[in-house]
Amino acid sequence: MVHFWTAESEATEPEQKFSEQNLYYNYIANADNGQPKFTVAALIEAMLTDIKRDLPQIKCVVARSDNASSYQNEFVAVLLPILGWSNGIEIITFIQTEAEAGKSLLGAQFARAATKVNAWVRKDHHCTTPSQLIAALISDGGMPDTTAETVEYDRGSLQLLSDQIGRLEKSFAALTTKVNDILYEYERHASI
Repeated sequence: MVHFWTAESEATEPEQKFSEQNLYYNYIANADNGQPKFTVAALIEAMLTDIKRDLPQIKCVVARSDNASSYQNEFVAVLLPILGWSNGIEIITFIQTEAEAGKSLLGAQFARAATKVNAWVRKDHHCTTPSQLIAALISDGGMPDTTAETVEYDRGSLQLLSDQIGRLEKSFAALTTKVNDILYEYERHASI
């Protein structure tokens, strides 16, 4: 989910009005029996690529996880600013909150998605593969403010990347234990 605000076009008065927006991205990774950290990296990269395409005005992002175990690893923590940089987006903070057990906006969106998929299955469709799940989510026009797509990734390339940043991962792990809030700082160069 991307949570953002947009300025209203008639904002000529001193108090500019903003409207709150939510855009939901449903990414389904093709099955891989490999490491979950690679799946998480691929999903984050897909989201940042889509944010850049769909919301080019967004330049900074706060990444948030509900403490899902697949997000609790050094690879993801180290890779986040690199993935952001490659998409022209700064990841400012990575927050790991407590599990919300369906009590958040995202939990409500999952419930709506499950209802949509169940309705599709009741129409005698199958939903056993990632592509069938995407078909269910986008059926009959999909859901408002929501996209759905399959994410495929090359495990070999991600393993190579993991090998390249392995020392950085180990250094990060040696400095930290479980981290709930990571603040990324960037060196800024003045424009000439």
